[in-house]
Amino acid sequence: MEKMTKLLIADDEVIIRTGLKKSLEWSKWNIEIIGLAEHGDEAVELAKNHGVDMALVDINMPIMNGIELIHELKKVNPEVVIVIITGYDEFEYAREAIRLEVFEYLLKPISKKVLRAVIERCIETIHTKKSKNELSNWAKVKLEQSRDSLIDEFILEWIQGKLSETEAREQRKILSFPMSEQMGLILIKPIKIINSKRKKNDLGTELLRFSIMNIASEILGECRQKIVSDIKGKHILLILEVENQLEISELVHKLQEAINYFIKYDTMVSYQYFEHGYKAFVEKYKKICKNLDEEMEKSPIIISFQSYVSHNFHRKNLSLDDVANSLKIHPQYLGRLIKNELGYTYKEYLIQVRMERAIELLHNPTMRIYEVADSVGYKSQHYFCAAFKKIKGVSPNDFRAKANR
Repeated sequence: MEKMTKLLIADDEVIIRTGLKKSLEWSKWNIEIIGLAEHGDEAVELAKNHGVDMALVDINMPIMNGIELIHELKKVNPEVVIVIITGYDEFEYAREAIRLEVFEYLLKPISKKVLRAVIERCIETIHTKKSKNELSNWAKVKLEQSRDSLIDEFILEWIQGKLSETEAREQRKILSFPMSEQMGLILIKPIKIINSKRKKNDLGTELLRFSIMNIASEILGECRQKIVSDIKGKHILLILEVENQLEISELVHKLQEAINYFIKYDTMVSYQYFEHGYKAFVEKYKKICKNLDEEMEKSPIIISFQSYVSHNFHRKNLSLDDVANSLKIHPQYLGRLIKNELGYTYKEYLIQVRMERAIELLHNPTMRIYEVADSVGYKSQHYFCAAFKKIKGVSPNDFRAKANR
């Protein structure tokens, strides 16, 4: 059943109020008269209690005049259709009525013919507005339902250079795409672990990607703005608003740990913190893709080795034998592969990984040096400081002081 149009009549003269009510067969247009108001305050109360789509309003009323009443009715329903009825042909009232987008300005006495014609136009206008609003709401619902796939498509076209700057800007706006001045990009690609002792979930490709995207959405839940996108089934892309490099590196560690824990898969991850928002987006995306592709060119054993170390570097006394045993590879063979492909001995590589993580943690001014040392696998602050200075040329305290200037 079609919803009735709610009409309010406001006039301080009882004969006018009742005359307007009886002058037309309102039900013909599916109009319900919600009340007859003697003054503005009464009219506002009726509108708030019953809702209002259309109002016949007298200009000169006690307590609250017609112009003031129109202001209040617009607060109840910004789309309300107003017809002013008055015995005064005053320019100031007419000018204010135009400013308030009043539908019609009628002088008393009003003939039934004139009133009928105005009401028919009012009803047509109300129906048109409702249709537009319904279409707009439908479009918003459909957009929200399709938003994820539209974002995937938009990102793909953007990074492939298929969109002009104007087109990209407009689509970002429509899709509520996060683009602040400080952004983070994270690429995730699940990898198979070679000869691992860990029991891995036997997930299909689609389910695996879906699971990773769900975990990512949960981990990023507190971020101010975020996008989780599956780019052509090639990799999972996370776009988020962050404050600094430390925040994104912490998120990456949480992501890897969560994915590793919940679905027993390791991941290759490449990430980048950048400023200047969308202007740097495509360039940074291509950079982290290149980084990830270079990592994937390594032998499966080295990829598994790096993944294992990235999850276990914090363990004290993590030896080459420990890693080799976990991957079911002879330690000497693994050591040769590490040297040949990465250019480091096992110990040198482990120190590099620990130092990279230490540098990230040193950007957190609330973290003590001994806490940083413990977090990256050193038994004592002394040994950590010596190793850090050997690699970076400065002590952890001096590095932190320069970084936080």
